[in-house]
Amino acid sequence: MNTKHIIPLALGGLLGLGAFTTLQAQNTSTVNQSGKNQSTDVQQKGAGNNSVITQRTGTAGVMNEGNKAITFQQANSTSQTNQATINQLNGADFNQGTIRQTTGSGNTATIDQNGGNGFRSGGAQLYGGSPVGPGPANAGNEASITQTGSGNGDVNAGSVTSIRQNAGIAGASAANSATIQQIGSNNGSTVIDQNNLSIQNRATIRQGAVNGGVTNNGAVVLQTNNSQRNGATVGQEGSAKVAEVRQTDVSTDNRVNVKQTDVNGVALVYQTNNATYNEATVEQTGAGSGNGATVFQTDQSHYNQATIGQTGQNSAAFIDQSTQSANNKAAIEQGAGGSNNSAAIVQTYAYAGGSAGANTGLGTSNQASIVQNRTTTATTGNLAQVQQGFSGGISPVTGLNVISSGNQATINQENDMNATNLVQGGTANTATVAQKGNSTLRGLPTDPMITNPALQYGNNNGLTVTQTGTTTIANMANVNQIGNNNTGTITQTGSN
Repeated sequence: MNTKHIIPLALGGLLGLGAFTTLQAQNTSTVNQSGKNQSTDVQQKGAGNNSVITQRTGTAGVMNEGNKAITFQQANSTSQTNQATINQLNGADFNQGTIRQTTGSGNTATIDQNGGNGFRSGGAQLYGGSPVGPGPANAGNEASITQTGSGNGDVNAGSVTSIRQNAGIAGASAANSATIQQIGSNNGSTVIDQNNLSIQNRATIRQGAVNGGVTNNGAVVLQTNNSQRNGATVGQEGSAKVAEVRQTDVSTDNRVNVKQTDVNGVALVYQTNNATYNEATVEQTGAGSGNGATVFQTDQSHYNQATIGQTGQNSAAFIDQSTQSANNKAAIEQGAGGSNNSAAIVQTYAYAGGSAGANTGLGTSNQASIVQNRTTTATTGNLAQVQQGFSGGISPVTGLNVISSGNQATINQENDMNATNLVQGGTANTATVAQKGNSTLRGLPTDPMITNPALQYGNNNGLTVTQTGTTTIANMANVNQIGNNNTGTITQTGSN
């Protein structure tokens, strides 16, 4: 095992003491190691710190595994910039990379634990995931970046914050763990990239501040190209933040959790292209407004679950579980104190083309739930929309009757001036709508004053509507059921 320590001292000069090297202002460190079980620890204090650590496969074919690289950088002031790079390349297994940067701004931090051509990145289980402890033969890589200050990972300012754990052409990115934590504002281009047969990886990004007040942060997690059993977590505080997670190109059994607090947050989750058994949860909380959340579980979407929770005003939530959609669950809750919010769920069997219409086992048993303003008062103007089955009741591919069946839609709205848009196509579908206040149930118009009917196409469908209110403006339910053996119950109470 080779071990190197590079440590700066408060006094100037360049001093070598065996395995220890001292650096001062304008510190620059470059370390190259080949083989396995290497260790390097670089610590820099001053202005303009720059560190590069490279650990790669040895010339005799010795794998790059069991290596450890640590970099700590502290600038003298918030206006100074640090740069740190850790490369653990070519057959990267069971490696650890850690970067910590404090005080400065516009810092760059990158950790690459990549497989290279023909190599994998990672192993069969997470680092430290076994009760007896994994060894180099089967453990993944671990990478961690911590930054304090502003403008870190801001591509417009020339800084980058990223962790890349990617496999080569013949490899896989498996059982890797990546964590990035940033305290400050304007950290807009922060990326964790775990791609190329991405299996059982874990990615976590946290952005914010202890006392709040941060703004303009952005986080991206990429777990793509046959994404299986991956987990992604993003937590953000402050205003004007964006979180994007992509688990795509055969997306199976993945988990996503995005939590944003305060105002003007945007969350985008993609679990697409043969998406099965995935779970996505987005929470946007606080007294803020102007949040937006979208979850895509599309293109042969089966057995997926998506949940969006929002508090506040002027927010929008959208869940898309479409294109051969079966046995999916979608829930949106826009809670206490909410007004002028919109929520939409689409669960359709609208084919993308080809011969998909020949499969009659799909497009069934989806569940959609929207809850707005439960147990609140004096909030108005929310919109809920659910679309299940075929739009129009006919397959756009075969031209035949719908085969979507057993879908369930539940919508609850409280207080005044709410609207529900509902379309279901198929058989044995059920819809339950409960509205308090002077509210409207209708079809899918863009103008709230248009009285298109709520539609159920097909046979054996059931619709239950309950509208209650105490204002002098009446509620309205406009319903149209087309087919045989359908049932509809509408109950309206209150003043008129």
